Formats: sequence, C-alpha cells, structure tokens
Amino acid sequence: MVEKWYKLLLDKIEEIKANIILVQDNKGFFNSEEFLVKAKEIYGKIHYFSSEMTLRGIIRDTKNNLLIIYQENNYLPSEVMNKYPVVKLDYNDIFPLFDTGAISWLNVDELQELNHLYQNNLNRFDQLSYFETLDFVLRNLYDTDIDFSNKEQLTGFLIRYYFANDKIQGAIQSLIMEKAEENNLKLNEIDNKKRFFSWLNQEWRKYLLKRNSSINFNSRKIKFLLNDCFEQGLMERVDLLKEEYYSEFIIKETRKNYWINSGIKNLDKVSIKDSFHNEYQLLKELLNKDLEPHEWGNVARSWGHLLYIKNTYHIDFTLSDIELIIDRQFTDFIVNSYDDLAYDQRFYYAPLNNRILTEITRKNERFVLICFDGMSFKEWPAVKEYLINTLSVDFKEGITCSMIPTVTSYSRRAIFSGILPLEDNEQGNEEKAFKQFLLEKSGFKEEEIYFERKRIPGKLDLLGYRSAGLIFNFIDDLSHGAMNQKLLIKNIKDQLEESKLAQTVKYLLNYNYKIYFCSDHGNLFCEGNGFNPKRQLVEDKAARAVLYGTKNLAENENFRNKLVLQLPNILGEKYLVTMSDRTKFGNREPGFTHGGINIEEVIVPFIEVI
Repeated sequence: MVEKWYKLLLDKIEEIKANIILVQDNKGFFNSEEFLVKAKEIYGKIHYFSSEMTLRGIIRDTKNNLLIIYQENNYLPSEVMNKYPVVKLDYNDIFPLFDTGAISWLNVDELQELNHLYQNNLNRFDQLSYFETLDFVLRNLYDTDIDFSNKEQLTGFLIRYYFANDKIQGAIQSLIMEKAEENNLKLNEIDNKKRFFSWLNQEWRKYLLKRNSSINFNSRKIKFLLNDCFEQGLMERVDLLKEEYYSEFIIKETRKNYWINSGIKNLDKVSIKDSFHNEYQLLKELLNKDLEPHEWGNVARSWGHLLYIKNTYHIDFTLSDIELIIDRQFTDFIVNSYDDLAYDQRFYYAPLNNRILTEITRKNERFVLICFDGMSFKEWPAVKEYLINTLSVDFKEGITCSMIPTVTSYSRRAIFSGILPLEDNEQGNEEKAFKQFLLEKSGFKEEEIYFERKRIPGKLDLLGYRSAGLIFNFIDDLSHGAMNQKLLIKNIKDQLEESKLAQTVKYLLNYNYKIYFCSDHGNLFCEGNGFNPKRQLVEDKAARAVLYGTKNLAENENFRNKLVLQLPNILGEKYLVTMSDRTKFGNREPGFTHGGINIEEVIVPFIEVI
C-alpha cells in the first residue's frame, strides 16, 4: 500500500519533542483537510498566525501541545522565534529526487497521486532535473508532454488544469506563456479559469455554428474532456431551439462524433433512433481508448442513457456485444485501478462517494443532499425528465463511485459519514454519521442539521436548518419488484407523478438551498448462478458479493466466473468474492439486485440542481 503523501511531513513534525513548535508552511500543505486532521492528532491545537497580539494570547492560554503555522513573509516576534523550535516544510521532504521548483504549481489535492507515481518509480530514475521533473509530472498527471506540440494539446492540458485551479502560477506559468505564443493563443484569454473557459466557449460556438474555429474539437486531446466542461457549467451548450445553425453540418457531425451531443441542447431535433445509434457509436469509440477513472463516468452515462432510450422507446437493437466489452474492460479497471482511488484526493479524478460531503461543504453554502437509493444512470433520465417537465431547472451531471461491495451498509454510510469502510467500524445509522461529519468539519451546530429517510418525497419544513440529508427509497423498492428494465422505468415514472419530489425541489430552491442528488449504488438485472456461499464462514453477505476474513476462505469457494478481490485501501484485510459476469448467488427468480462490480452498480449519478 502506498503511504500517504504527508507521512514524511508528519514524521518531521513528530521528531521535534516540544509542547509548542513553529511550522513554516510556504507551500500551503495545511490546505489539505486530511493533513490538517492528522497533524491535530499529534498537536491537539493548531493556530494559523495572523497577528502578534493574538499569538501571544494563544501561547499564554495553551496548556497542551500547540502547533503554530506561519509563512516566510510573516513577521513573528524574535523572542518567539528564538524560544520555540522551527520546522520548515517543503516539497523536497516528500520528493527528494525531484527538482521541487518544477512542482510548486501543483494543487495540494494532486500530491497524493504524484506521491503514488513517485513511489512506484523510485527504482527507475535518479535525481531528476527541473525539466525532467516537469516532464514527468505533465506526462503522468496531465497526459501530455512538455513540448505541447500543437494548440489542441495545450488546450487539453489547460482544461484539465483549470478543473482544479483558478489561475496559472508557479513553474508552469513561463512554459504556458512560451507555448501560447508559439501556438498563436493570446495569453490574456487563457491565463485564468474564467477567461480560459470563456475563450473555449467562444471557439466551441464558432466550431458548431460557423464552422471556423481555430481549435480542432475532434482532437483526442480535447473531445473526451468536453462532456465534463458542459456538465460542470464551465461551458454553455448551444441551444438548437434558439440558434441559427447549418442543420446538415450538425446532423453529420453528431452522427460521426456523438460526443458533440454533450455540447448541444434540444438535440431531439435529431430523431430518437439516430440519437440511439450515435450514442452507440460513441460508446464504441470510448471503449477503444485507455480510460481514466473519470472517463469511465462517460461510459456509464452513455451506457445508462442507451439502456433508457432502448427500453423507453422500444428500439429493436441488441446491445449484448457492447455489454460484453464494457463488462470485460470495467472488470479490468476494478481489479487494477479501483483501490487506488482511495488515496487520490482529487474528486474529479477519483470521485469515491465518501468524498461527496467534503466536495459539497467546500463551498460553505446551505445545502441539501438527497440520496436516491439504488438509482443508476439507467433510471436517472426518468427523474431528470420529470423535473425538467415540471420545473424550470437544469443540472450539472457528474458521477461518483460506490463503495465495493455496492450494498447499502457500506456504500450509503460512506456518503453520509465521509469516510471509507476501512476507517469505519459501524454499520448503518447514517443520520448520526452525517451530523458528526458536519459538526467536526463544517462548524455547523447540531440544531442546524436535518436528516430524514422516507420511501417517497413528502412535505418538508427546513425552517432554521442550514443543511439536510434526505434518503428516498422508492427506486430501490421498485427495482426489487420489477421483472425487466421497461417495467422498472414505467413504474418509476408513475411513482414520480404521484410523489412530491417537484414540490420538494421547488421549496428548496425558493429558500436558496443548493441541491445535490446522489445514489448509494446502482442495480443490475441478474439470474441466479445456483451457488450458495457457506454462510457460517462469511463475514458479510449480499446477493452479488460475500466478504471473508482470509484469502484461503475466499479462494476455497468454487463457482463459474468467480472473482476474488482484495481492496486494502477500501476494505482493509478482508477479501471480497463476487462474479465477473451478470449473475447473483442462489437460484431464485431473476431480478434486479446489487452488491457487485458491474458498471451499473458502481458508477452512479452525482447531480447538482441549477
């Protein structure tokens, strides 16, 4: 298991045996909430230096251990500097073989991923120079190289960069200035997040409406990133009901490159059948490339939408061939990459659902988090259409990854506790976990936090509350009773018409709450495989997964398409036994269930209402 990026920094702090120490943090390492929490376990009290008077009062009143954080340009009283030990934190404490000047521009959330790459390559290089270090970072974190040989490669880097940063700074700044000039890009259009996406949005409109953009949006360096640009609200979709456009060009482009659809509104001008086949082609194209974790989100969205269209509009077209490809490749992703998501702190790149609350509370706004139990991307379009037809709303459509095994006791608790199953000895009781997270991490008072579980949305009164967690179970209930996907979608639509979900959303918007939808896991239609695990030997059991305490017990079970996983960063020392196909344990009637590793169960919607 790769150690946390901040371990060596903690070791350096802990080596100083003193009640009060000064820590010079010029690089902003303490901007990491996780690092801050771990440091508090060593020094019970942490103070950010702001003024001499406040500092003297803090020192005078402190009886236990105290860690004082300051930066080089702060003026600390000389007697304080002389009296207490000073620890200076720098990148070379973590990455001694890198030229640390070449990584000073990285966001603190990127350090764990870089540390993982660094640890795995320690035996492959000696001390790297400035440009060697920068090239290593760009190749491995941003899928590009230091040359930026064309405008599309530079644009693709900037899209990735601005997903996590607001402006260009540090070592990357001079390089970007040089490459922008070489590629005829105006620096004042791309030097911060707002201006860059404004420029990219203009180029998109030129491409789609006038066909004269200077950017080739068909480039592989760009096109697979665009979906996220539109869904995060960083770029504006072209509304075909309001814009003048050359219809033959639009239809030709969307048929040839379905990814373009993500940047268009009201695409129902193109027939449903065309839309279906275009999305099918998109999936085939996506599956022909090496997919990053967040790119699997694009596969999940397209696959779910395909299934929704097929079963809603009764399209006679088999999807079994692409289903096999998705299952095979996604299984490889789970086996080789899923566990690594636990140490990558960037929500966009590693959106494990235990990070949902952290992502939401960063914005310091009143919010309501609504969890639709059991909703996959196959069912989300039904909810989306209902709300759009009822209210004047739109959505930023993102993804999260459910905890494996994808059962409620693991995955839903991770959402509301904000921690991994490995770190959590409790099961259930999401309300207690939700309140504890907000009390500790967001400074909310208990009387300001509301929590409720219901089958369907009902009347809501949040007067005096700053935040709420709501769980609605109707999708999961309906799935367990449905015999096929068509019936499930129909039943969900009928239930929505009878529910008060639209009234609930309208109420929350009227009172200025930010609204987020999520799901604890998806669902899968399965037949039984005729095998029943030995109940007395398992630590936990579900329809599609069982947990064992030892490897020998896990490997001792024998059935077709068995898959044994150890996910040490997620589940610790436990071993999970599941299926690499679409079956469940036992020999009961076929039906919808969950617990396994298929894409419909693992990658689920995370939606912001706008």
